[in-house]
Amino acid sequence: MSTDKERQKLPYKIALFISMEESQPFFAELVKRSKQTAEKLGAVLTVSYGDSLAAQQMAQINAQIKLGVDALVINPVDHTIGPIVEKANLAGIPIFSVDRALGVTK
Repeated sequence: MSTDKERQKLPYKIALFISMEESQPFFAELVKRSKQTAEKLGAVLTVSYGDSLAAQQMAQINAQIKLGVDALVINPVDHTIGPIVEKANLAGIPIFSVDRALGVTK
C-alpha cells in the first residue's frame, strides 16, 4: 500500500535516453514497450534521442535531473556519461542502464 507522500508524487516521471535514433529495430522495440509499460502503470515517460552525440545526451539527462524526474533509463552514447550519472545519484534518482555500461567506476 502506498503512503500519502507516494500518492502525492504520482504519476511517476521516467526519462528514457536512447543513444541513437529510433530507426534501429532494437531501440524502436525498446521505446514501444517502454511506452506501453508506462501507460499501463500510469507513469509519464519522456523519450530522448542522443543521436550518437555524448554531449547532447548528457545535456538531455541534466535537463531531466533539474526537472525532478523519478527515474532515468539510459542507453549511453559512450563511457563519458559517468559524471552525469554521479549527479543523478547525488540527487537520489534511480538509474537503469540498457544495453551498455554507464562508465561509472564507483
